Amino acid sequence: MTTIAALGLGSFLYGFYIMWRPLAFIIGGVVFVVIALTMNQLYDPSKNKRR
Repeated sequence: MTTIAALGLGSFLYGFYIMWRPLAFIIGGVVFVVIALTMNQLYDPSKNKRR
């Protein structure tokens, strides 16, 4: 029973290891988009125009 549980846990962890690289790229891309949108709102030149 312990061997089957260890095999299942090992398979799960190996699958998580295989899936981590694409997930890391997706999560990193979302983080960069959020940072870019935040900086765009902070430094928006149309908000600082004098009339």
